[in-house]
Amino acid sequence: MTASERLEQIATHGVDLAKRRIYLHGDVDGTMTARLLAALHLMDEEDKLITVFLDTGGGDEYEAWAMYDAMHLARSRIMVIGLGQVMSAGAIILNGASEGLRCLTRNCRFMIHNGQGDFSSVPQPHSSVVKAMGKEQEINDNRYAFMLAERADKGLDVQRMCLNETYMSAEDTVRLGFADLIVDPKAYRYHIYKGKGKNYVRIR
Repeated sequence: MTASERLEQIATHGVDLAKRRIYLHGDVDGTMTARLLAALHLMDEEDKLITVFLDTGGGDEYEAWAMYDAMHLARSRIMVIGLGQVMSAGAIILNGASEGLRCLTRNCRFMIHNGQGDFSSVPQPHSSVVKAMGKEQEINDNRYAFMLAERADKGLDVQRMCLNETYMSAEDTVRLGFADLIVDPKAYRYHIYKGKGKNYVRIR
């Protein structure tokens, strides 16, 4: 495949099969999910590292969970690198990464919060519908907080943090355990912040 053909593949489909990279940018929706599932289907035929580049302000929570499950079903290790912003439902996708491979670039911003019920599909919702949708949102909020807490600092009250929009720098995100590594593009290394110390590892 020529360089121009690879570029067209990336621009059109958001994947680079030769380098085993997937590019997810914009709202979390069905289009993003379809792109990830198709790319994983092809790339997971070989048990090699897959890298997902993620830049999103959030979107459809159910689509994010679909991607999360698909990533955990893959036999290949998956690294997720967040750039720009990883917010709301984007945090679910970040946690689809394999153990120790949730990465952020230094200037990436991270945000977690509870979801917001969408009543737009119900013009005049009855009280029973509102109650059912409220219960579903509560379930979604609880599993979101539980998923975040599983790999975060054990002293955090994640549910309380999600009551409001909690924004974090990349450094704070790693320090609190919501991500594992900070990518240093100049040194081509990945920084792990653990307390006061810094460890440096090279991932090929």
